[in-house]
Amino acid sequence: MIIYYKTIRTYLFWAASSLIFMPLCFMLALLPENKRYNRLYYWVASTWNQFLIFFGCFYIKKSQEIENLPNFYKHPAIFILNHSSSLDIPLAEFIVGKYPHIWISKKEYAKIPIWGFLLKRMHSLMNKNNPRESLKELIRTYQIAAKNKLSVIIFPEGTRSETGKINNFNSGFIMLAKKLNYPIIPISIFGANLIMKKNSFLINPRASDIKINIGKPTIVSKEKNDKDLILEIENWFKQKLNQEKA
Repeated sequence: MIIYYKTIRTYLFWAASSLIFMPLCFMLALLPENKRYNRLYYWVASTWNQFLIFFGCFYIKKSQEIENLPNFYKHPAIFILNHSSSLDIPLAEFIVGKYPHIWISKKEYAKIPIWGFLLKRMHSLMNKNNPRESLKELIRTYQIAAKNKLSVIIFPEGTRSETGKINNFNSGFIMLAKKLNYPIIPISIFGANLIMKKNSFLINPRASDIKINIGKPTIVSKEKNDKDLILEIENWFKQKLNQEKA
C-alpha cells in the first residue's frame, strides 16, 4: 500500500512542476536552431529536474569529483552514463543541466505526445535499427555541438539494463570525442533502478538512496585503440558499481 501512496504522491508533484516548467522549455525550444541552445533554456530545464528529484524525495550522494568539474561553458565534454532506470534522465540533467548540451536519445521517444516535440527540437534522435540513419544523426550531432559549443550526453549502452549491470558500450561516443576534441566524463549512477525499475512506473519507498560517481576527464588519443579505451571505461563503471554494492 505504501508503494502506491508514494507513487501517486510523487507523480502528482511531478505533474505540478511540469505544468510550470514544460511550457517555458517549449517556448525556448521554438527558437531558431542558432538561438535555442541558450543558457536560459538549460537553467529552466535544470531547475525543473531539481524539482523532480526534490519531490521524489531521493537522497543523492555525490562523489567529491563533482566539485572538480571544469567550466564546461568554455570547455564542453562528452558525458557518458550507465542506464538502468527512467530516473537516470532527470539525474543526468541534475548534474549537467546548467551547461549547454545536446542529448543523444532513441528515435522512438519522439512518438511520445507533447514530450516528443521537445525531444525533436533539443535532442539528437538515433534509430539503432538503421545504422546508416544513425551515422547521419551522429554527424548532425557533431555539427550542432561544434557550432554551438555544446556538451553531449550519451547512454552508451543504448538501452536500459534489466539488472543494473553494465552492458557493452556502443562506440559512437568515441567518434564524437575525437571529432569534437572533447574529453570524456564518465558518470556512474547506482540505486536508481532500485527506486524505479525498467518497465515499471511504481516507485519503491524503501529504496531512496542514489549514489553518483563522476570520473576524471579522459582525453581520446590517437595512440590508444578505440576498443581498449571502451573496455577501460566499461571497467571503470563496473568497478564503481561493485564498490557501491559492497
